[in-house]
Amino acid sequence: MAYYVLKALANIAYCNEKYAKQTIATLVIAAKGTEVPTVTSALGRLRILREKYLDLIIPYKASLLKNQNHTSSGHLKDACVGLIDIIEGRSLAVVHHEVKQQQEDIEDLDERVTMQKSL
Repeated sequence: MAYYVLKALANIAYCNEKYAKQTIATLVIAAKGTEVPTVTSALGRLRILREKYLDLIIPYKASLLKNQNHTSSGHLKDACVGLIDIIEGRSLAVVHHEVKQQQEDIEDLDERVTMQKSL
């Protein structure tokens, strides 16, 4: 039951910024719960809302970190870590961009070294 309520709240918040702050607070409270399906749903909804409202989720980072440390479920820890990584700007897209940039720098350096050797 809680899954559907959280889903509905998140959908309303996603479409209407007026409800986002309260919904995010409610989702964070639900993420502190003990029922795995409810916590999983809350974390998933927070992950979706962060696309539009990351600035509203950032203040709850400490609460999410505490949640991560107090849960015994590996699945929930992973969900918390994933959300915290997103809040802190760590994602596969960012890593991909950094690796691509580093490859370009290496290629540029290699070209300069090759040109120096030919002189």
